[in-house]
Amino acid sequence: MENYTRLKDYAEQAIITLEQAEEVDETLVNMDVLMKFKLFEDDKTLDRQLRGVNAVKFMMAHVDRMLEVYKSNCLNSSQEVMHRRWFVIEYMYLEREDAKKTTKEIAEIYQTDISNIQKDAKEARNDLTVLFFGLDAYAIYDE
Repeated sequence: MENYTRLKDYAEQAIITLEQAEEVDETLVNMDVLMKFKLFEDDKTLDRQLRGVNAVKFMMAHVDRMLEVYKSNCLNSSQEVMHRRWFVIEYMYLEREDAKKTTKEIAEIYQTDISNIQKDAKEARNDLTVLFFGLDAYAIYDE
């Protein structure tokens, strides 16, 4: 969760097409000629970059979907602690760096002890681990 915003930025901003590359660097305009002659066909670096970007995009789509599931579960719960858990995750991990909050700041917002916020964060991360990894999450807990 600590790298959520960085991975989101990577997935959204990574260059995977020639057109995107040309938007960033106009000197690549002649790349289409090189591509037509298949000069990059055996380029393992470009292939790895494309596979890496697609893998991150795939995983972030899954993470985003599971975050929506968790948010819905929390906000539709009758338990106030579940509402707070969602906002703890949002404040600590999903906000941009300049808007993230510490456990102390969140405790002040909710007028509760820092230990409650730390417990909420731990429980929420455990809940999200199951949503992110399914049955494999139980192997993580056993280690």
